[in-house]
Amino acid sequence: METAAHDDDQPLKHSDSFEYLPPHLCELRVVLLGNSWSQRSSVGNFILGKTEFNTEEEADCCQRVRGQVEERKK
Repeated sequence: METAAHDDDQPLKHSDSFEYLPPHLCELRVVLLGNSWSQRSSVGNFILGKTEFNTEEEADCCQRVRGQVEERKK
């Protein structure tokens, strides 16, 4: 069985992952499911800490937004 060549110094990453993540951070992917567009979009905006999704108009297709989650408060 052949295996793909891999440079041991470089971590594996998805092709659409962020270019650089500091060692203490990791990438998080979230899929919001539910019947209500306004609730899903409100939760997405809350997670991102800013308005990225329009809560008034339902989208015709899936939406993808990329951003950084705000720092957690202790």
